[in-house]
Amino acid sequence: MRVVCVKEEPDTVVTRIDTAMKHCRFSITGIDCADCANDLEYAINRTEGVHNAVIDFMNSTLVYDCEKEHAAETEQRVRETIRKQEPDVV
Repeated sequence: MRVVCVKEEPDTVVTRIDTAMKHCRFSITGIDCADCANDLEYAINRTEGVHNAVIDFMNSTLVYDCEKEHAAETEQRVRETIRKQEPDVV
């Protein structure tokens, strides 16, 4: 591993990873096709408070990031989005 010196790379920007975020992971069942999973993923990403939502169709998982202090409210909004978009998904 090589440490980059500021003298070598003056344009380098170091940013702190936001520790106020919570990584949420859920198992989901009832999605019939990859296109449905893609549409649902798009809808979840547009849900207030959700960041970086990804549905893995093959493994039946949903992961997303949200702010820790709003995790419960965000989860509820995600569940509502899922119910509206794909009522058969559990």
